[in-house]
Amino acid sequence: MKRILIVPDGWPCTLEECPPGLFMYEGYLNFKTEYRKQREDGAWKLEAYCDSGETFCRPDETLVQPVVYVEEEYEE
Repeated sequence: MKRILIVPDGWPCTLEECPPGLFMYEGYLNFKTEYRKQREDGAWKLEAYCDSGETFCRPDETLVQPVVYVEEEYEE
């Protein structure tokens, strides 16, 4: 049988510094894309999503933990 483990990938960093991919914030798994959206005021905003698929609504300076998943074989 397989299980998926979520493990840290580097040190905690700001959302701005976080590479595209999975990250943890307050115990929840989230996703950052490599894209940005232009807001109505002309500023560019990172695209990141929370575990429910909605926009991750935190400032770009928010500290997050980049993570990766590892598949692990195990026996019951």
